[in-house]
Amino acid sequence: MKLPTPPFDINTMAHRKVCYVLQKQDQLHFALLDIVSQGRSDWTLAEWESLVADIESSDLTVGEYIQPYQI
Repeated sequence: MKLPTPPFDINTMAHRKVCYVLQKQDQLHFALLDIVSQGRSDWTLAEWESLVADIESSDLTVGEYIQPYQI
């Protein structure tokens, strides 16, 4: 029997540098993009490239980067 996968908690990865998150498509990658896109789906290519460039050039940790997006 396969055990169920527990829900992903981004706070367990808050110490990682955000600039490396988009290099691997995993739960952290998708959780970060969900948080920073704030449900928006009507991105232009230029807007999306700007967001990705900002993430990849940041020296912040995941926790520091997502802090302004938290309620």
